Amino acid sequence: CKCGREDSVQGTSLLLGRADSCQSCKGIAISKRLTRHGMSHTWIHQLWAGMKQRCTNPTCPRYVDYGGRGINLCERWMTFENFMKDMGDRPKGHTLDRIDNDKGYSPENCRWATVTEQANNRRSNRFIKTSQGLLTIHQIAKIAGVSYGAIVNRRRRGNFGDALLRPSKYATT
Repeated sequence: CKCGREDSVQGTSLLLGRADSCQSCKGIAISKRLTRHGMSHTWIHQLWAGMKQRCTNPTCPRYVDYGGRGINLCERWMTFENFMKDMGDRPKGHTLDRIDNDKGYSPENCRWATVTEQANNRRSNRFIKTSQGLLTIHQIAKIAGVSYGAIVNRRRRGNFGDALLRPSKYATT
């Protein structure tokens, strides 16, 4: 073989030109033909495959929440290589997030986000108008330095907007 290994082959295979490399090199060549990118078993490829299934396969259990409600995968991202070129590898501690949850997966609408950023970007969030913009209850609680439950209780007592942002009267400095 070109790699320097010696292998036993049938004489007819040699005469017909079918034996041009050892079994090890043949295995590598077959593997390279089957996968163009060599990342089939990586986390990011699994993420891409799941995203594609949710958007395009009606038998996928999550299809109803994605493809079934119009969330699509842009044509460019139908191939893994293009997805990787556009998004790059995942930064540590980040996951793929759609900026606008009512739009599909595309380079313009996707980003790598932290768990907190993703939690604040859920469809189920309720946003409250404040002088600092539209904020979730979690964001307000963090700004005010109080618990999520404290903000929920303030809302039950009729407080809205900037009244929710005030720090706790029990806070110590």
